[in-house]
Amino acid sequence: MREGWLFNAFNQPGPVPFRYYAEPAYTYYIVSADVAEQDRPARMSQTRVWTIKAEADAYKYFERDKIIELDAAGKVDNPFLSMAKPLITVYGQGDITLNWGDQAIKLTGVTGNVSVDSDEFQQDIYTTAADGTQTLCAERATLSEFPVLAAYQHTPISWVGNVSKVIVEPRWRLL
Repeated sequence: MREGWLFNAFNQPGPVPFRYYAEPAYTYYIVSADVAEQDRPARMSQTRVWTIKAEADAYKYFERDKIIELDAAGKVDNPFLSMAKPLITVYGQGDITLNWGDQAIKLTGVTGNVSVDSDEFQQDIYTTAADGTQTLCAERATLSEFPVLAAYQHTPISWVGNVSKVIVEPRWRLL
């Protein structure tokens, strides 16, 4: 059955990224999909027409300008109407305080990097080894809530401690 790959593409744990051909700069996340209907245009035809009912996350994510790298204090501007939930990776050593807008995120015992993932499907704090292995380390972070990029706002970013760089994947999104 050649169409098996199509059904397996949506049979994944968690949301599945999907890019609509008419909007190549945006990614949607499919949260569930079901075959609604199968039809064969002619009785002897090998062609089949599948209707798939997909349920997507409410937001579409803008894919351009994906990564912002800071090696000194700076700011991130959210040019969109919706709040963004970024992935922030701090590279450094020791105890670090990351100031994100008016929020202070305390990271202790950093050895290499720590990522703070604000995505509502994820919301984790982890380190990434050179081989790509991720290790959860929520106990190393103290934060009141996961950081966001407010709509149409400038978010100042600074830090105290031994930091070589901060990488922000903003995850701009729209309704």
